Amino acid sequence: MEIRTAQSMEVEDFLSGVQAFAILQYLPIPDAAGLSAASRAVSVQSSADLAERARCTFNGVVPIRLAQQNYQAIFGTSNPGRILKERRRLVEVDTATRFAQWRTETAVARLMTGVPMDGGDLFATLKRTFLASQVPDYSKVTPVVHWMHVLGAVEEQDPVQAKLQGREAWQSLAHSVTKDSLLWALQTAHFVDAFNEFPNWLLVDDGPTADELVEWLEALEQRLQVEPASGRYGPAADSSQLRGRHVAKICRDVRVRLESAKACLVNP
Repeated sequence: MEIRTAQSMEVEDFLSGVQAFAILQYLPIPDAAGLSAASRAVSVQSSADLAERARCTFNGVVPIRLAQQNYQAIFGTSNPGRILKERRRLVEVDTATRFAQWRTETAVARLMTGVPMDGGDLFATLKRTFLASQVPDYSKVTPVVHWMHVLGAVEEQDPVQAKLQGREAWQSLAHSVTKDSLLWALQTAHFVDAFNEFPNWLLVDDGPTADELVEWLEALEQRLQVEPASGRYGPAADSSQLRGRHVAKICRDVRVRLESAKACLVNP
């Protein structure tokens, strides 16, 4: 049985008129959702309006679809209002640690500091991951844990260890790789100079098939030929760039592996 206190009834009475909608229009999405939840009548009337506001605000704050998908994975929800609310916590961590980040001796940390949190490249994703790892509610979430291993790989100073850690990290993430997020895996391989080993990063039991990987690589190669800047990652003043020719080489390697596997099936 729901127990309605005098205070909750007062809130509901206060928010039960046309004035409520004027108030809700000027509040940030998380606060508007909280006030709306306090009033049963307003919640019903304003839920659709709040949902649309949240969607539009989310698309405005985080316009890159790939970054949106990453936030969804970190926070375990596709609700734009919830994501905006939780994103605030990452912003707070970023603000609180920015001075310390600038003083750090880690080159990768400086690269993360120099990119926007809502960006779509590798270092923006690593930045979101690091900030989420500082929030107790998200530090143990599986996507965050897996991405922290990617961060460990790009921070590793020993080239051999960096390649090994990169492979282990992306083998753990292979099940979640899509045609779009393949870019992050390739940018990682580019950063740690592991193009020769790259097929082994993703061609695992729960990863994409060789046919899928070839299709995705071909699409990305074409995209980078048309939009070379989309392969850049890191801050503008110190960026690296994945190029179409890099992707073409990996695509050839995967095709060779695929043709070899098909030949073995025909002639065991």
